[in-house]
Amino acid sequence: MSGFVSSSTVSACRLEFAQGRAPVEIRVALDWVTAGEQHTITTGTVRMRASYADPEAVHQPPSRLSYCYHDDFSDVQGQGLLLRITDFQLPPALTQCGIGTLIWSRIHRALDGAGLLPMQLRGGLSSTDATVRQVDAAGRQVRRMSHGGFYPASVPNIARRNAFWKRMLDTAGTRFDCDAAGAGGFAGRFIDPAAHPSYRRPFDVVEIDAGMPDEST
Repeated sequence: MSGFVSSSTVSACRLEFAQGRAPVEIRVALDWVTAGEQHTITTGTVRMRASYADPEAVHQPPSRLSYCYHDDFSDVQGQGLLLRITDFQLPPALTQCGIGTLIWSRIHRALDGAGLLPMQLRGGLSSTDATVRQVDAAGRQVRRMSHGGFYPASVPNIARRNAFWKRMLDTAGTRFDCDAAGAGGFAGRFIDPAAHPSYRRPFDVVEIDAGMPDEST
């Protein structure tokens, strides 16, 4: 008779910037189930919540906003554990300062601590990511005069986005395809992106109370 074992883990940290942006809190939770007589089949979910002060707020204190992400992982025959990334796109207030790489580093650390590595990542690349909103040091969207009004400014993003995902993939056996418009896909073994020599972060990471594993993200 097959047995099932359910497990959970949760961690949280606060990103404290020397200047510019207000602190950002990151919470990562894993829920997974092992099944089979030898507990050789695993399925699970990775969840993340980023909580931050609205940099566009007019009144003080600014309101708190949240960005949540979750995706599933499972055993795939002949490949081991695979996490399919369907939609990870930070809001403008959390971009262009290394937060995304730190989030995935925390996810990698959680998976490692739970004994769920090695794991493969697989995801798609969209041409809609060719540009992103430009933000200042505080995370506020930059606006420029155009056609008699001020509109959000955009900056090229394909090279930056590709470098972001490539930091997470082992160079051995990696597939990374991206056309001139920014569309494509990738697959490879998940590694800690914060350990990549290209990564620099403008904040300190402080561990905080994560609460209970079953708290919603």
